[in-house]
Amino acid sequence: MAPSDIEKKDIELAKKLSDSDSQLDDGSIKEKSLTWPQASFLLLLEYIVIALLALPSSWATLGYGGGTIATIVLGIVAGYTQHVLWRFCLKFPEVRDILDVAVILAGGGKWGRIAWFCAFVGLVLNNVAIMGLHVVQFSVSVNTLSEGAKCTQVFAVCGTLLMFILSLMRELKQMSLMGAIASSTMLLCIVLAMIFAGVQGLPANHSGGPIILKPWDEEGGVEGLIAGNNAALNIAYTYIGHILIPSFVADMKNPKDFDKAIYVSIIAEIILFSLAGGIIYSQIGATDMTSPAYGSLQPHFKKAIAAFVLPTVVIVGGVYCLVTAKTVFARVFDFNSVHRRSHTVKGWSAWIGIITVLWILAYIIGQAIPFFNDLISLISSLFDSWFGFIFWGVGYFFIYRGKSFSRWGIVEGPLNILMIIAGFVLLGLGTYTSVESIRESYASGSIKSPFSCVNNGY
Repeated sequence: MAPSDIEKKDIELAKKLSDSDSQLDDGSIKEKSLTWPQASFLLLLEYIVIALLALPSSWATLGYGGGTIATIVLGIVAGYTQHVLWRFCLKFPEVRDILDVAVILAGGGKWGRIAWFCAFVGLVLNNVAIMGLHVVQFSVSVNTLSEGAKCTQVFAVCGTLLMFILSLMRELKQMSLMGAIASSTMLLCIVLAMIFAGVQGLPANHSGGPIILKPWDEEGGVEGLIAGNNAALNIAYTYIGHILIPSFVADMKNPKDFDKAIYVSIIAEIILFSLAGGIIYSQIGATDMTSPAYGSLQPHFKKAIAAFVLPTVVIVGGVYCLVTAKTVFARVFDFNSVHRRSHTVKGWSAWIGIITVLWILAYIIGQAIPFFNDLISLISSLFDSWFGFIFWGVGYFFIYRGKSFSRWGIVEGPLNILMIIAGFVLLGLGTYTSVESIRESYASGSIKSPFSCVNNGY
């Protein structure tokens, strides 16, 4: 089916702007400048993050068998849905971010405006909640290093300011270089955590007796359902970063190359996540496991990990703010506005104002909801259900609307219907189990009070 007149105009405009970017001087703010290796670094930056150190706690709940199956299956599903997402962006080159996707899926018009608003709220809440998680983890890491020498709020504010400064970068190309640093330090953290877990002897605060390992989740009833489902949600959260990918594809020099970045990142993720979860769990066991896992290491080991965690926490927080700010900024100024492409006072004032508001909200969320695993599960169920499953299950049928399906259509059609169903199950059941887990955590007193100066380190 030939492209519509609107699509042709969008393609022509994107090509003109891409060509003009190559002629701009180095001081200009360039768009559509990403290469696929740079996109690979951004994807790895998005997935090789602090949440990876929560994986062993999921294995501690699910056991060897459940943890292995969940890690591999969810990884394959994430890779496939990313591939559908990429094909959707090629089919609709006017897509700049997840909001444009929502408008297309809703059919435009009145429903498109409603879908745009819902997606905008979801994007901002999802990303700001993740930014809040990074504020919390900055304070956890510094408290671990300093043994709680200062009020936790001081460390949280310092971390927020550092990430704010990093968010002043306005080009994803610039952030991809930082992504290489963040991915490298986080990878080092994971390798060190696996080594330290093996050489330390007994885990920190070991209560005595043998280290307990189990092949499967043995807890039944409602408690078992809540714990098992939240463990799977934590693994899903680590894989699902689809909400940023349309922005990455839109910033590519050649969007057709983005599939290479998908293959590189998803293969690396499945291997690394399986090794991290299995090895650390095998050395620490189910009863002594913390989340993040470095809290189960002996003091000198956990301090080393906490130090290497800090660059990843700061840089990834900056990336989420950057993508969110670009989404808002794109609605303030037109695609070909001088304020988006040159260093103007009005443009920079708007950018600084946007990231200031985002980081204030992130700080408030991070300190008002001071927990890790349960917040990850809640984010995963509320947002990943839509942005990781439902959107792309529906989007697949938009790719081939009005023409015959691909040669794999007999397999992909039913598979994407299953993705839609899985997304709604994740939304309903996941939200229920996440809220129940939060309620139980507050009831048991295991969560520290909001905006507290109490040491939250290990």
